[in-house]
Amino acid sequence: MRPDRVDDLIGAKLKLFNAQPTWTRKKHRLRQELDALCKAHGYIGFWGDYRNYALHRVGQSLQYDVPPNKRGWLAPLRGQRVRIICLYSGPYRRWLRAGPVRPADV
Repeated sequence: MRPDRVDDLIGAKLKLFNAQPTWTRKKHRLRQELDALCKAHGYIGFWGDYRNYALHRVGQSLQYDVPPNKRGWLAPLRGQRVRIICLYSGPYRRWLRAGPVRPADV
C-alpha cells in the first residue's frame, strides 16, 4: 500500500472533497459526484473491512499493488496498481471504489 498522490480528475475531486471540513450539502454533493466519476471511469465498487484496506474515513484513498493471485472483489484487477477510495462508511464495513492507475499517473 502506498499513499495516493496521483493528480488526475479523480484526484482533483478528492482534494475538493477533503478540503470541506464539515458535512454540509456541498460535501454530500461532492461525494455523490466523486462516486459517479469513479463509476464513469470504470472503477469497481465493493464492501470492504477497514482493517483489510486501512481506510477509516470517507475521502481517504491509497494505491495498492494487487497481487497476481488475488481473489475476491479485486480479482479483475490482478497484477495492477489500483487506487482505492473510501466513499461510504458504516460501523464495520466501508463502500470502496477501486480502479487502475495508469503508468503515466504513477
